[in-house]
Amino acid sequence: MPTSSRWPCATTCASSASTAVWRAPACVAHAPNTSSPSAHEHAMSAQPLLPFLPFALPDLGDDEIAEVVDTLKSGWITTGPKAKRFEQAFAEFLGDPQIECIAVNSATAGLHLALEAIGIGPGDEVITTTHTFTATAEVVRY
Repeated sequence: MPTSSRWPCATTCASSASTAVWRAPACVAHAPNTSSPSAHEHAMSAQPLLPFLPFALPDLGDDEIAEVVDTLKSGWITTGPKAKRFEQAFAEFLGDPQIECIAVNSATAGLHLALEAIGIGPGDEVITTTHTFTATAEVVRY
């Protein structure tokens, strides 16, 4: 991996997705002095060598946009009739009448609820993937 001339401990690497990543210095010895930007400031200002490649582009059409507008106009932002219809439709999709589905506001909330539902608690071991969004591991901590 090539190193930065200004930051000997810093490295740049290219992932398999052809995106460049700048890694901040791992040691204090090569951090800048007080007249220079901090390692954090440098990392935040570093421009990627290649353009960012998103995991997936949103696939939203006129129907989806109309549903969002209709929901906003209805006054029901949460726990409204559309949320209830979604929960029922998803339960039917899963094909088990015993399943109760609960809509939540985010994947983080869903992961937290799933851990609660299976009884994960303090001291339990939870194994997760290393290549994921922070929330996957964070929900285990709280």
